[in-house]
Amino acid sequence: MTKLSDRRLLVALSALPGVVGIVGAFGLVLSSGATSPAWPAAVGLTGLLASLSSAWLMRERLAAEARAAVVLEPTLPAAGIQGLDRLCIDVLPIWSRQVETASSQTEEAITSLTERFSGIHQRLEAVSDITFF
Repeated sequence: MTKLSDRRLLVALSALPGVVGIVGAFGLVLSSGATSPAWPAAVGLTGLLASLSSAWLMRERLAAEARAAVVLEPTLPAAGIQGLDRLCIDVLPIWSRQVETASSQTEEAITSLTERFSGIHQRLEAVSDITFF
């Protein structure tokens, strides 16, 4: 594959957590028999946030990879800072792994938040069933 099609594939895959989140949240809402009009908005917002955060993290990762691929031209080292160029080159893979970790933690947090909203909804439905009968 070319670089452009690789990038498009990565961008398309970055939307996957949002799609999975939306489908899962709709499944939870439908299985609980939710009738509130606020639920579709909450589910859509959850999916949108998941997609946006995943896309942002993917963009940052691609930018870090592009910066790492740039060949550094030999320059005169700054006075007193020997090996700064090498240090920067060594640090980029670590930063890339940190971005990946942040992405997975964000996805887990969004999933947890969706589950918590579902639990709140179920408890509210149970209370409203008791209250109105």
